[in-house]
Amino acid sequence: MTNTTSQILNNDSKFDIKEELGKYLTHWPWFLLSIAVGVLAAYFYSRYTPDTFRTTAKIRVLDEGKGLELPSSSFVFNRSSINLDNDMELIKSKRLLTKVVEDLNLTTTYTQIGKFRDTELWPAPFKVVEKPDFSLVGLSFIIEVLKEGYLITNEQEKYSDFNLEGYVVNAGNKGLPFSIIPASEFEMGKKVGDIYRVWFGSVNGVARGLAGQLQIAKHNTSGDILTISLNGTNRKKSEDIINKVVEQFNLDGIQDRQLVHKRTMDFVDDRFVFLATELDSIEKVKEDFKVNHDLISIEADAGYSMGRMMTSDQLVFNLETQKALAQFLKESLMSDPEFNLLPESIGLENASANSLIAQYNILVQERDNLIQSAGDENPVVVGLEENLLKIRDNLNASIDNYLDQLKVTEAQFKQRELMAKGMVASVPGKETLLRAIERQQTIKETLYLFLLQKREEAAINFAITADSIKVLDNATTSGPISPDRNKIYIMAILAGLLVPFGIIYGLNYFDTKIHGKSQLEHQVPEISVIGEIPLVEDQKLFLNAHDKSVLAESFRILTTNVNYVLGDKEKSGKVVYVTSTIKGEGKTFVATNLALAFASVNYRVLLIGADLRNPQLHNNLRLRKTDKGLSDYLFDLELNYKDLIVHPPLVNNVNFSVLLAGTIPPNPSELFVNGRFESLLADLKSDYDYIVIDTAPTLLVTDTLLISQFSDATLYVARSNYTDKNILQFSKELNRDRKLKNVNYVLNGVGSLKSKGYGYNYGYGYGYEAYNEKLSWYKRIFSRI
Repeated sequence: MTNTTSQILNNDSKFDIKEELGKYLTHWPWFLLSIAVGVLAAYFYSRYTPDTFRTTAKIRVLDEGKGLELPSSSFVFNRSSINLDNDMELIKSKRLLTKVVEDLNLTTTYTQIGKFRDTELWPAPFKVVEKPDFSLVGLSFIIEVLKEGYLITNEQEKYSDFNLEGYVVNAGNKGLPFSIIPASEFEMGKKVGDIYRVWFGSVNGVARGLAGQLQIAKHNTSGDILTISLNGTNRKKSEDIINKVVEQFNLDGIQDRQLVHKRTMDFVDDRFVFLATELDSIEKVKEDFKVNHDLISIEADAGYSMGRMMTSDQLVFNLETQKALAQFLKESLMSDPEFNLLPESIGLENASANSLIAQYNILVQERDNLIQSAGDENPVVVGLEENLLKIRDNLNASIDNYLDQLKVTEAQFKQRELMAKGMVASVPGKETLLRAIERQQTIKETLYLFLLQKREEAAINFAITADSIKVLDNATTSGPISPDRNKIYIMAILAGLLVPFGIIYGLNYFDTKIHGKSQLEHQVPEISVIGEIPLVEDQKLFLNAHDKSVLAESFRILTTNVNYVLGDKEKSGKVVYVTSTIKGEGKTFVATNLALAFASVNYRVLLIGADLRNPQLHNNLRLRKTDKGLSDYLFDLELNYKDLIVHPPLVNNVNFSVLLAGTIPPNPSELFVNGRFESLLADLKSDYDYIVIDTAPTLLVTDTLLISQFSDATLYVARSNYTDKNILQFSKELNRDRKLKNVNYVLNGVGSLKSKGYGYNYGYGYGYEAYNEKLSWYKRIFSRI
């Protein structure tokens, strides 16, 4: 790799932080303006955006299995009944939230309309009550408080405006579909001029919206604590809503726990009616038996036989009690087709049946809770119902088996009783019958007292059912959580910096134009930049040798640098080409002023227009386009170049001469290679100190390259904010391949903020200018032939 190539790579890869910062620091007013706009927008946003607060309550869900239930249940089912996931769904269930919406009347929203922002009111200074059996769901009304009444407007235009007198307004007054009840007429009179919006929503819609706003989370993964949160613009309303949700959730849990005890009491009450009837019947039979048999008392029968008979009686008594309880339970199970709770621990001495009853009641409660939150069609509910049917079948079979077992045992005990009775043959038959009656009476009385005890236990549990939750923290409000004003101002300042930065970066990233000398040197470091021509409002020619303008000084500097580039100061007839890559870069302007600058210091200068395809030199010097010039000389062998050289009237300097491009030819390239141009330059070098030639753009045509070997220096014009960086590669290749001699850049239009025209137009690609010019050219050619 050569040193030149290494230098190019190093220059291309070099990052100049000062230069990069300069791209942005020059636009500092835009940064300040952007920051000011951002801060101002942040101020108005923070000032007029309602504050949003977070309201939070914390509760602990208690174990529903830990109450005054019978000890057997806690031993058989030794597990916690808490399921926080189900409780979280229950809190957000439509049934529970509907009660909250109805209790707090959340379907009616009151908003005070302000100049810059609206404020939700809770409570409102007045209450709006719909007409009975009348729905205003989805409608909103604007209520303006007047001096002695209201002006009410329906926003949906379903009702006409209402201009009402008095602050207490009844529904139906002038067709008003609701009543207005102020909290205080006196205070209402102080709110003259205030404007309110009242919106009516549906219970289901508001409940669904509340369910979406409520945030329920577990305090930790292993505990039984829930956190309930709600974001809102009104502190009091959010606190009331969360407190009501907690209250309703607790009440719902209490009602669920009371349901089991209520079912037990209902069952016992049903049995009491039946037992009372049977006891009355037995009492009547006993009374009739004693009257008919003249019995007053029964003598005791001592001895072994009597003892065995009494023992048998006790066993039969116990068996019949169990049969009655089992039969009662079976009747209750068969008479209830729905999945209702069964009475527990009523004295049935069958562990299997008691266990199945307890399982059945637990599944019934889980099914009821799921139906409330998930619906009848939930797959889990269907699964629970299948399990309940299986347990019911198993319970029915267990009771049947227990009854069969009791019958077999009873038969055995009765057989033993008959044997005992045979042994006491001396006992009168009357006494035996009386004993049977008394035994039935005792069974019914014992069963009655037993059920009465169970009912009292259930009633006590029903009356003192403990809360289902414990409130750890009532609803408290913190905040505001939004808008975060500090964050908003920081973001506004960052946006104020980033927006102009991004715009400038984007413009720079997509901007492929050359804007200054440093960029040009960075892109093409091997070619020197010997002149910078500023862009001024009035791009005039260098006509005054004493001109002290910035433009004049820039061309004086350029002439000095050109002399340095040319080297041999004593040599006369120095040929300087002025070219560019494409049209519009200002080569003709630079060539004209460069020649004028040389002439201003008493050098003999000839300016030649060699851009034969699109000549513009005559425009700058206010000469006629039809004047003959270089193209005519190259074509016509009889013409003398001295006859074609003119002194423009615009320029008051005898040292300045011009050779125009002449008639536009159809074949400029052929004219440049016929040898006449080279001989012309040889003749002119003895007459002039400098020969400045305005050549054609190098990228569009080959004319300049055909005559490049005749120059002493080539000024390659690039224009700030116009020349594309990509086309500089072409000039690099021309210099690298030595297709142009002694190439140096001149940067035109420096200091402009946007591309501006120079008042000339090339119109490349190079067609024939006008039909009459082409026609006259061909006429001259054919006339010579």
